[in-house]
Amino acid sequence: PGMKFGAFALAFFGCVASTEAVSLRFLGRSPLAKADPTHEVVSKESFKREEHDVCMCPEDSFWHFRIKECIKRGGLGYECGFFPKEHQNVACLDGLVCKSLPNSKTKYLNPGAVPASCRPCEAADNCPARRTDNCSKEFSLAGKACATVRAIVGLKADGSDEKTISHTAEATASATAEATATHGEGDQAVTKTISAEHTSTAKATVNASTTGAGQGQGVAEKTACVELADVMVKMGFETTQRFVEKIAAQIIAQGDAMAAEEARAQAVAEAQQLAAKSLQQVEDKTKSDVQDKAEEQAKAEASKLAEDGAKEKAEAAAKAAAKEAFEAMTTTPAAPAPAVEAPPTTTVAVAPTTAAPPPTTVAAAPTTAAPPTTTAAAATTTAAAAPPKPEPPVPQAPPKLVQPAAEPQVELPRKITQDQMDASMP
Repeated sequence: PGMKFGAFALAFFGCVASTEAVSLRFLGRSPLAKADPTHEVVSKESFKREEHDVCMCPEDSFWHFRIKECIKRGGLGYECGFFPKEHQNVACLDGLVCKSLPNSKTKYLNPGAVPASCRPCEAADNCPARRTDNCSKEFSLAGKACATVRAIVGLKADGSDEKTISHTAEATASATAEATATHGEGDQAVTKTISAEHTSTAKATVNASTTGAGQGQGVAEKTACVELADVMVKMGFETTQRFVEKIAAQIIAQGDAMAAEEARAQAVAEAQQLAAKSLQQVEDKTKSDVQDKAEEQAKAEASKLAEDGAKEKAEAAAKAAAKEAFEAMTTTPAAPAPAVEAPPTTTVAVAPTTAAPPPTTVAAAPTTAAPPTTTAAAATTTAAAAPPKPEPPVPQAPPKLVQPAAEPQVELPRKITQDQMDASMP
């Protein structure tokens, strides 16, 4: 008969999915490329400056800030041009002014120094009436110089060396499928539905490159302070020294710069650490993404294999069950075999045969030996009548044989020798 087969599968994914990281490899090691750090001074605090209402030098002298001494002012014709430019306006006595010499080819090494001499003041020179009105006032400094700096550092993987992360995951999944198969046609068609379960294991490998994507940034703020004594020592001044306004300003600026540099160095160092940590987090995120993707692919593959395997098992089982049921329904049962009567049991009885030894009687006679009288009982043998001849045995049921009983053991008569007889005679 013809056969129809139709099947459908229902996957009940109790996806017993377990994953195992088989390998995690790094192909290549990328050096870090450091971007130039940027920084800004968020806030600062300078040394405190106090102005004193006195001149650093007497009226006939001026303060030379480079050699830190009071220098006598020159009179008419005094060579004043070799002083630094900032001192030339105070190098001459009252009523005189330092003027450069025309057509002079002499050159001095100090910046701004030119051949010049003290000349009488003219209206166009705007000379002060007294040099004391333009004296160098005395200043003192105190406190600390502090600065707060924010630094930004960027790190990224150097594109010249590719870094690849590889991860292999293994997953196991189980699925249950149900299939229905029909065997036969019409009223005799048989349909069976079978459910089957299948478990599969699969592996998946995922690679990812961090080149160009691995970037980290660190931002840090640090505050640093410097002591006035440290700045003065660095600049070559005594710690108890007082200064003119210009020198005081230079010390203040130096203190601000030293504090800012110290804060910048600390901020950049911390920002670099944070940038490296940020870059590591980016790499860790890449690793995690690669691992998750590999596990996801392994689970999907294992689930598909489990589903296909369960479906195949269910279809095969349903087909076999439908065919078996159809054949059992359409096959005519064979007629039972006729009963065979067992032949009668034949029993042969053998009567025991007993042979008694003849009695021996010896009579005592004085002179004549009488011959011995021997009496023997005849053995009686009784045989049962033979049964009727049985029909030939049927091969399917052979007759049951019964072993006859064993003959009893009979003691044979004792033989007496002539010597024994003679010995027994009187």
